Amino acid sequence: MITMRKLTKKKLIKRMKKFYKVSNYKKTIKVASEILKLYPDEIDAYITKGDSFARLEKYDEAYQNYKKYLEHSKKDVSDFCIIQQRLMDIDKFEEAYEVGNKGLEIDPDHESLVMNKLFNLTNVGKYEDGFNYVDESSKTSPHWRILLHAKAQLKINHEKHEEALEIYDEILKYDKNDSSANSDKVMLLIALGRKDEERTLVEKMIEENISRDWALVTKGLSYLENKDYKTTMRYMDKTLKEYPDYGYAQYGKGCAFYFMDEKDMAMKYFHKALEKEDMNYYWNTSFRIAIIHAEDGYLNKALDIVDKIPPRDIIYSKAQDFKEQIIELLEKK
Repeated sequence: MITMRKLTKKKLIKRMKKFYKVSNYKKTIKVASEILKLYPDEIDAYITKGDSFARLEKYDEAYQNYKKYLEHSKKDVSDFCIIQQRLMDIDKFEEAYEVGNKGLEIDPDHESLVMNKLFNLTNVGKYEDGFNYVDESSKTSPHWRILLHAKAQLKINHEKHEEALEIYDEILKYDKNDSSANSDKVMLLIALGRKDEERTLVEKMIEENISRDWALVTKGLSYLENKDYKTTMRYMDKTLKEYPDYGYAQYGKGCAFYFMDEKDMAMKYFHKALEKEDMNYYWNTSFRIAIIHAEDGYLNKALDIVDKIPPRDIIYSKAQDFKEQIIELLEKK
């Protein structure tokens, strides 16, 4: 038999989740506080409350609630992972570093915690410490390859592209078929404008079946630069024939339709891509949808999308510039 206390608890939790879902963060905080007052053991409310403060850009209050969650939790490694990630999302990198180290005491080889230690060291300005950590860990850690990938990405972020290429080549010495190293190297070669090397590597990936689906789409997208939309579309269709419902190909098709000024079709395929929830292109796709909304005069819709793009995503900087343009247009109105 359900008691009135349990029924009330369920109703409050449901109400809290409902307010959070509709972005009413102030009411979410109020209900979460009521839950914690009546049911102190319902510590997940601290996370929802912290997330709401974060959405309101009250990061110190968010941190305090995440901290309380840890204080009352069982302190499993998963608890440290949850809180560390949230602290990173609100740029509390020193605090995230400390939380991660406590988690590593429980599981020294936990993949997320190992990775995040590197990112937190570099985010607090300790670049050399971070890179030394990778070099030392790579000799013993089961995640050495992942760490090297992360080191390469950080080198790219600091525009040390040649050093990043050396890291990818080091990974490929051990495994020439490493799909991530090959695809990341392609993207780096594109950024450096080394087109011949990029094309050669993409062709190799297609022929040797190394992330062939991704390589086909990447090759197809390269034709957009010369406005060869038919060839782009042909590669997208070829990819979808071999790999039905591949989200990246749906994204590529959306790009082709956009440049052909067929926005309705572009939106159709961008939304298909989003359905796959692949974070490798999720926010890039969202950003392109925001651009279309803005071009069609739906500035608030565009702003809502841009506001959701996380700081750690590669498109974030470009999205912030776009956000400023939207705000200027809204102010003129």
